[in-house]
Amino acid sequence: MYTAEIQFRVLRKTDGEAVTDAIDMLIVSLCRGGQISSGEWPLAASRTEVRTFVRIPERNSLQRKYESKWMARERAALKDAGLSQPKYKIIGIEPNALDVCRCKENTAFILYRGLLVPVSPLRCFDCFGPVPLYRIPPTSWCDTYEDILMWKSDYERCDGLHIGSGVGERFGTRQISVLDSELSKDGLECCRRITELTKKPCYYYLYRYGGRSRKSEEQRLCPSCGKRWRLKTALHDKFDFRCDRCLLLSNVAYAVT
Repeated sequence: MYTAEIQFRVLRKTDGEAVTDAIDMLIVSLCRGGQISSGEWPLAASRTEVRTFVRIPERNSLQRKYESKWMARERAALKDAGLSQPKYKIIGIEPNALDVCRCKENTAFILYRGLLVPVSPLRCFDCFGPVPLYRIPPTSWCDTYEDILMWKSDYERCDGLHIGSGVGERFGTRQISVLDSELSKDGLECCRRITELTKKPCYYYLYRYGGRSRKSEEQRLCPSCGKRWRLKTALHDKFDFRCDRCLLLSNVAYAVT
């Protein structure tokens, strides 16, 4: 993960709101294409230029070959707003960020929560490193990954309710841990689409917090097909259960001993 600066030169005097709108829409399009990690992008403006700072998965993430169809429109809007085309500069590596997947080929993928970690929700099955979304074919309209990013955003909100242990805790916990929740249905549909486009399995992770006992947890069956799915050795030290038939992963409940 890298921090990058995006610079726009001010070509003529123009409306300030038009400038910020044009920049915001361009950044949003880069987010939709998986080139930028979603989040805030502070703006710094002077008479001659406007700069913003973003997180990107790789040094080359902002190359035009990864851009979605939206970007042609957003680049035209910059000109209308009196701004130059963006100029990119890599500031440096983000020290606490996860390294992206470096595998030459992925045998499979995992759709995994991303709370507190500003990385792609798509993980490599082999190394568990984040996989920049632009490495797989677009999964949503206009060459974007809107479906995956919407699921990630919804997951983070539900996980936040669960962790907060206050209003909405039961709702949040159910959404991230039950197979037939609306969140899980959306995530499973994303996995189905990824599998269809890449011709490689994409597993969905079902979080597990509470359970009756360690013994009952270890005897738990796949919630989809009812078959045994306990692993002898945890995958990536995280996943104690795996069903290759249903493409599901889970863990022994954290709240049992």
